[in-house]
Amino acid sequence: METHSAEIPVGFLEVTEPLAGIAEKNGYAVERLSSKTIITAPLGQVSFVGDEKITKLRFSSRTKAELQLFKELYADRLKKLGLGAKIKWEKSAGSIPFNQIRCEVTSCGRISNNFKRLRLQGNFSVFAGDSAGLHFRFLLGPAGVGWPYLDDNGLTLWPLGISEWHRPVFTVRRIARDAKWIEVDIALHIGGRVTNWLKELKVGDEIAINGPSGMKMPMADKMFLFGDETAMPAIMRILENNPPGTRVNATLALRDAKDLQATPDGKQLTIKTVKMEDESALLNELYENCHKFSDCFLFFAAERSQSSKAREFIKTSSILVKSSKISSYWTKTN
Repeated sequence: METHSAEIPVGFLEVTEPLAGIAEKNGYAVERLSSKTIITAPLGQVSFVGDEKITKLRFSSRTKAELQLFKELYADRLKKLGLGAKIKWEKSAGSIPFNQIRCEVTSCGRISNNFKRLRLQGNFSVFAGDSAGLHFRFLLGPAGVGWPYLDDNGLTLWPLGISEWHRPVFTVRRIARDAKWIEVDIALHIGGRVTNWLKELKVGDEIAINGPSGMKMPMADKMFLFGDETAMPAIMRILENNPPGTRVNATLALRDAKDLQATPDGKQLTIKTVKMEDESALLNELYENCHKFSDCFLFFAAERSQSSKAREFIKTSSILVKSSKISSYWTKTN
């Protein structure tokens, strides 16, 4: 486990109760003792020990990347509580945030009418294995300011402020056996910030990403996967990495059916495409197949309003899925 500590000259209850309330609201476990509180969350565990004058915090996470995210999440929450200026962090060595990877572009080319594939070279060992998150963020910042770096407290300092950075989330489509490269499939959109960035990108350029994050590789005997083109990289990664005996039913909403990527052989797989311009098509497939969902893993990822409808449908229905992940991958702006 990776750990980091901090201290606040503020009473135990004043620090812990608001944070414990947020954790409980999010559905995370909170253990309260007389002078100690422990919060367990997906990124790790944070313990609070203190009295009426001081509170000590200790963060524990499985990996350094998760620890970086975890302590910065709580640094932000403490700041919103008006305690940010009072917290004293254990000093950290190094200057690169633990969840940041600096890598080199080795190729970038069109793989279909609406997709480009980007290959990056670097040390991606944190993405290896089924317990790693499938996603990451590109770090696209103002020209000439350098990459984000660690301050003396071990927190990420963003040149010119984090609001000046575009940090879109993408999926690791493939990773090398030795984790020395990853591939990323990117849907192209006229006027899109990432699409325009790709036009200027050259082989040999250095870029930086933050990760891993988000959903881990799901495993189940039966899966139903629904997504629009932005979710195709994640769905294809799931299809390729599950055992041959897994029964998978996938539906993809695409602008062009020719964008559909080749599916792996030897899988019990049914895959269907619908028109992405028909905003009801993907949801209709979800509704029409719901009677088959018993004891399965259910995945749905698309535009925010569609994902919200899918989430509400699953929540209010009597469907007994084994587990599910419903995500918003983008938001319509008009």
